[in-house]
Amino acid sequence: MNVLTIIDAMKVSERVTIYIIIATVMLTAIAVQATPRRVLNMSNLEIGPNPFSPHSEFYSNGAVNYGMRVKFEVDSFSTFVWLTAKVHNMDGTVVRTIYRLEPKYTAENKMGPAEITFWWDGRDDFGNLANNGRYILHLRLSDTEAETFSTEKIKSVVLVK
Repeated sequence: MNVLTIIDAMKVSERVTIYIIIATVMLTAIAVQATPRRVLNMSNLEIGPNPFSPHSEFYSNGAVNYGMRVKFEVDSFSTFVWLTAKVHNMDGTVVRTIYRLEPKYTAENKMGPAEITFWWDGRDDFGNLANNGRYILHLRLSDTEAETFSTEKIKSVVLVK
């Protein structure tokens, strides 16, 4: 309840009176706490075989895949997340951009993790077999609904022809 109290009045002229008023104001505050967003998460990362050969075979859903398998789970409230996976040589040069993906979540699994699997066949961006040696696999996920959320993982892998 708001209350106005006149504590003094001074008549200046026939038409003007100055009043000194104290206002008592009751403030009502309502605090609302929003549920925090779950941060974009990459978990259960599996890379194998490591070391690997471009001739290593994997069978998945009836198909044969060659090279090194990368598998992990993505957990986010977002409808879409962007995955960029790059392979760098030891000089830091990007040898291959393996994958760029928008996993789509359905209403049923939006709150839970989605599994992503892909392979590197040991080739560079031009289709040539990369040299034997150690490479750096750089995985980066970005939340497309709030681009401030991202997560990265960096792993070392070895290619042996």
